Amino acid sequence: MIKKIGFRIALLLCVSGSVWATPSSTFVFNAQSTPDIVRALKFARENQKSVIVQSTAQNNPLLDKGVVYLNLHDFKELITLYLKKKIMLVESGMTWNEAQQLLTPYNLSLKFIPAHANDPIFQTINENRSGLSPQNAWVADGIASIRLLQPDGQIITVSRDATPELWRGLFGSGGVLGVILDVKLKLVENRNLIRHAARLSLPEYIAAVHEQAQANADIRASFARVDVASGKNFLNDLYVVNYWVKDGELADSPHLHPVRNRIADSLYQWSKKGDWEKRLRWQMETALLGNNALHPELTQADLLLRQSRMTDSASGQVYYIPATHFVAFMEDFRTLAKTQKWAFNQISVHYLEKPSDLLLAPKQGDMIALSIHPSKISSAEQKSLLPDLALKYEGGFALTEPRPLAIN
Repeated sequence: MIKKIGFRIALLLCVSGSVWATPSSTFVFNAQSTPDIVRALKFARENQKSVIVQSTAQNNPLLDKGVVYLNLHDFKELITLYLKKKIMLVESGMTWNEAQQLLTPYNLSLKFIPAHANDPIFQTINENRSGLSPQNAWVADGIASIRLLQPDGQIITVSRDATPELWRGLFGSGGVLGVILDVKLKLVENRNLIRHAARLSLPEYIAAVHEQAQANADIRASFARVDVASGKNFLNDLYVVNYWVKDGELADSPHLHPVRNRIADSLYQWSKKGDWEKRLRWQMETALLGNNALHPELTQADLLLRQSRMTDSASGQVYYIPATHFVAFMEDFRTLAKTQKWAFNQISVHYLEKPSDLLLAPKQGDMIALSIHPSKISSAEQKSLLPDLALKYEGGFALTEPRPLAIN
């Protein structure tokens, strides 16, 4: 059934399998099952239209004329949980946070710890987002196989062993190779972790991550947040947090800390109001939340669920900079930000120790990933400055907008 409507806001009210069309012939499918997705691609082939896969949890792009938008926001069922094999099969619209919540009662955790736990799984794969573990840095490290609906309507299973070339090209492809239907996620036992936080300058941070890599430290997750409040430490100091495995201990039982999570989340949301709020949040985090004595041990499952409350979904660009050039990059970044009068809600940083064999990923290790959440970068000219700066320092950046799926 196809309906024409006058207001684009009504596109978000679609029911499963239905198609809505604006007067400019833009179509939106709200999928809740694999047959819904198959019908959407069949409709696109028969009408010679491109397909863009998205979720209403993302920032919705302006609807382009003649494009089929496939919304997977409600395509998020748990299909099977293999407890002995430590494998979880889920539909691709599920977020990492939602997947972890299903695992917590079984004292299991996702192997891949995403930097943006509120993103749907298909988006992380299409953009090849990196995670917080220096050893298992890429989303492919936490996936056993993917079922893919190709543009011609065929469904195939993609894995590192069975289809190595397609596996290497799928991550970061932006959706041009097909629609990801469901994913087998790798699981690990839920371990107790010890937290350690410190405030470091940029050179101190680079020295610390290199020292930890040489010592082969068993760090399950590591990330840092950059000071984004104006002042002498603007884009210069970092609040660094490491989570170490505690003597290989298994967690006795899931033990979340909802009150502390809500405090951290409230601080972050409140700090978006202005520069004074950002400065106060920074001082509170470094003085109180950064006090290691105030943080008892937690589990890997706790960590992932907490991370989902401390960051927005992925927005803007993610930049990958060689660690040897990171300090110089940040100095130029700081100059640009001050000159252009940019403002940021948050900038998070994590270290990528090992190289990747994927086609659309940095081919070298020893990289720093910056995830930037701007509150004030508006013009197209301004948005092009940071990618150019990353390329100047032999780095790169991740695709953040879904590309149309090629339909023959």
